[in-house]
Amino acid sequence: MRWLKFAAAGKTSWGIVKGDHVIAVSGDPFGEWQRSQQAHVLKDVKIELPLVPRTFYCVGLNYLSI
Repeated sequence: MRWLKFAAAGKTSWGIVKGDHVIAVSGDPFGEWQRSQQAHVLKDVKIELPLVPRTFYCVGLNYLSI
């Protein structure tokens, strides 16, 4: 079973990939979930990052030394 987080029709949700389709899921893969009746063609959805980090660090090493 392949999971992905995707955006389609202005809504982001989790889904299960079946062939060239994505079946939308209510819930998430880390808890309780249930398949919905909504399905999308895989090429028509935008694949999103599966997890959002709580903290994001950036290091600026490209500044000019004066």
